[in-house]
Amino acid sequence: MSGEPATPVLTVDPLAEIETAIEDLIEFNDDETREEWEERVEGAKSGLLEKLDQAREGGADVGAVWLLKGKLLNIEDDYSEEAEEALKKATEFSPKNTSAWLTLGDVLWKKEDFEESKKCFETALAVSEKPDKVALQKLSMALRKVGDTPEEKTANILLSIEKAKQAVALDMKDGDSWYVLGNSHLTNFFNSGLSYDVKGLQNALTAYRQAEKTIYGVNEIDLYHNRGEVHRYLEDYVSAIKDFSMAVALDPDYETPVEAMEEIIDMLASIKQLTEKKLDNLPARKRQEFLASLPTEGKKGNYTITPLDALNVGINKDLVSVVKVMGFVTNPKGIPVIVTACDAKETCVAVSIYNINEDLLSFGDELSIYNPVFKQVKLEREGEVAIEYQSIYIERPTTMTVNGK
Repeated sequence: MSGEPATPVLTVDPLAEIETAIEDLIEFNDDETREEWEERVEGAKSGLLEKLDQAREGGADVGAVWLLKGKLLNIEDDYSEEAEEALKKATEFSPKNTSAWLTLGDVLWKKEDFEESKKCFETALAVSEKPDKVALQKLSMALRKVGDTPEEKTANILLSIEKAKQAVALDMKDGDSWYVLGNSHLTNFFNSGLSYDVKGLQNALTAYRQAEKTIYGVNEIDLYHNRGEVHRYLEDYVSAIKDFSMAVALDPDYETPVEAMEEIIDMLASIKQLTEKKLDNLPARKRQEFLASLPTEGKKGNYTITPLDALNVGINKDLVSVVKVMGFVTNPKGIPVIVTACDAKETCVAVSIYNINEDLLSFGDELSIYNPVFKQVKLEREGEVAIEYQSIYIERPTTMTVNGK
């Protein structure tokens, strides 16, 4: 009838349905395997690409169409040249679209073009109307990958720590930001050459503990693996095996943490055997000569010479233990350097030394260890003690002398 108000026409964003479908494809369903997910992606891809072409022909926002096409083509793990081309067009048509720059950076990361990937993440931050935690996370990751000189690499790694801290500050409950921060600290530890700062490992542990509270998916698996490695470097082997086991429980096909656990057990068994064997391979006269120069009491400067069996667990201030190197332990990670040594009473321990080149030590070298940090290493398997030995931990070689030097 004339005079009646016209029935409103509901307009539907032609890209909204497509975007929802793509976002659904990106995530695994709880009840599907990776193979099922891959089949689901492959089955939906061609239809969605056709709908995107139709939307563009129908007048949809061109930049948004290219962005969704790039996201769709970038779902799989491998680099896609088509995805790169689509996302470059997305940034051309929508140069202030943060998501377009982030996704292009992801594609270039898969291409291992880390410098260009970094530039994309920097641009994403620059065009964003407010600080973006995801852009900061990704920029932190990219910074760890670039640098032509040692100085540039070091500067970039330190900057990556700062960017990760900025991401954490934006959302203290975001596990991914904490995870990225932990990885940045871990990278900084390995970048320091023979000046390893164990505090960097402690910082990584702190970040990983925070990440564990809210992280999930692939990063959760890597979190447990990486944290296991940190525990391993710190010689907390019980915690290392626990974290490696968690990684395997989340991904039974993940072989790296399985191998790590086997390496730890083999190494600890070797240490136990060497410390128990003592000097049994030496003839009586050679053994006597080996031990003869080791003091049993007295002073070295202001430090009191103390036999190994009189040390307490923890730091032993104002004491010095004098031992001789009797064996070398193969540590697959190389850090720390581990030797076995004994004192004048033929009490034997493992000595773990950070920030030293193994080539500087030889069989029979006399080590004077000041303020020795004494540990009991115990590994239980199936509820029973399987491996147990004593160890001295040396973070800095400046707390010991070799043959009086």
